[in-house]
Amino acid sequence: KKNRNIRWIIIYCHYPMHSFGVSHVPTWEKHVTPLLDRYEVDLCLSGHRHVYERHKPIRGGVVYELSDTHLYEKPRGTIYITNGSAGGSLQGVGGSHLPTMVFTPSGKMYTYATMTIEGDTLHYVVFDKVGERIDYFKIVK
Repeated sequence: KKNRNIRWIIIYCHYPMHSFGVSHVPTWEKHVTPLLDRYEVDLCLSGHRHVYERHKPIRGGVVYELSDTHLYEKPRGTIYITNGSAGGSLQGVGGSHLPTMVFTPSGKMYTYATMTIEGDTLHYVVFDKVGERIDYFKIVK
């Protein structure tokens, strides 16, 4: 944050900080999320769980609501994405009831995503295996 030339802080980790089911590792979340909060990470991408999940911004254990589910405008927390469904055996779906969840498919599917950054705007688009868009969002700083 001291270097004003760095506009985005995006990390990738194997285990998701927030996820549904047995893939959620509470000790991982407990020990790592304080670092993400401290350094004001914008986006945390993870795999491990063979599904696609997108969460609301979270910082310090506070879940911030969205007025538009496809727009994170000046989010006050880190946005957590699990996108581990590009290969391997797909895992069960679920988790739409979680207070942090914005989107997860209602059925098993392989996905891939594209991410583009232009200045203060990040676009993230998720597609199924035939190229149909299943989710998208934009982060505007």
